[in-house]
Amino acid sequence: MHIEALPHYHHVRKLASLSIGLKRAENPGATEMATQSLELPDELIALFASPEEAATQAKEALVWELLRHERISQGKAAHLLGVDRWHMLDLMARHQVPSGPADAQEMRRELEEVAILHQKLQPGARTK
Repeated sequence: MHIEALPHYHHVRKLASLSIGLKRAENPGATEMATQSLELPDELIALFASPEEAATQAKEALVWELLRHERISQGKAAHLLGVDRWHMLDLMARHQVPSGPADAQEMRRELEEVAILHQKLQPGARTK
């Protein structure tokens, strides 16, 4: 039997120990990252200049999905992508990820939270 006849999952190429994040030793202020192996079909790897580029793109796609589903904050996403807050807003627009409240009710909740924080920060305010 030729390899071409095997089910698709047998055509994977393991990106063993390919780090998709910064190592703490290289950047002491960086978020500690774990190394994860990822198996991808050869035809996907061939679409990139290198396995490293594929890993970088996979990391970025994961960050965008987590942000899109509100599992991480915009600030955390910016940090993981290595961009500043202003560049992040531009990227969010380009990737069609909303950057503000979803509706009027959410906006009211956010304004209420800001008002509460403002009161707490006033001189002489009691903290709970």
